[in-house]
Amino acid sequence: MVCVDPSFDLIKHGKAYNNKQVTYELGDVDFLKNFESNSVDTLLALNVLAYMNAEENNMFYSEARRILTKDGYVIVTHSNELFDMFTFNSLTKTFFEKYFATDITLFGNFGSSEIVETYITRENPLEYPTKMRKMGFTEVKQEFFRYHSSPPRLLTAESRRSPGDTSLERIPQDWRRMFQCSTYGSLLRRSR
Repeated sequence: MVCVDPSFDLIKHGKAYNNKQVTYELGDVDFLKNFESNSVDTLLALNVLAYMNAEENNMFYSEARRILTKDGYVIVTHSNELFDMFTFNSLTKTFFEKYFATDITLFGNFGSSEIVETYITRENPLEYPTKMRKMGFTEVKQEFFRYHSSPPRLLTAESRRSPGDTSLERIPQDWRRMFQCSTYGSLLRRSR
């Protein structure tokens, strides 16, 4: 197993575990070029792609497709763009402008001046399977997590600092997961 991260401190911390079955390498998405074609069975990118720009994301998927074995898998997590409809802040405003060409600030203050920490890349789970097909992958499964029972803006300051309810038993098993979970994961296979 090879773990790659651009943070020297994280690599150093990983090496401190002294697991002989794991190799820790300092690097970014370019490091994938070091792997032979068709040599990786499973590639994990958990809480990684959100920090990459569009060019780095394209390189990740291109290299992932090249290095995966025929029956290999890619497991990725994403910041859920549909969650923006549920947040009632500037991201909600941006979401409605992007997808509905509508300025919802006419209906109330949705935090247009509020600064919201977000990621470089956010993915829409409804569009993601189509995007993956264009990149040579098939999405096998999509799961939602980091469930928020209420819109974060309506929560107290203390509960807003919470990372979301990770208890799968509390996540509704219906369409609400797609909007009330701030993160989702995808299991991908290389298209034949």
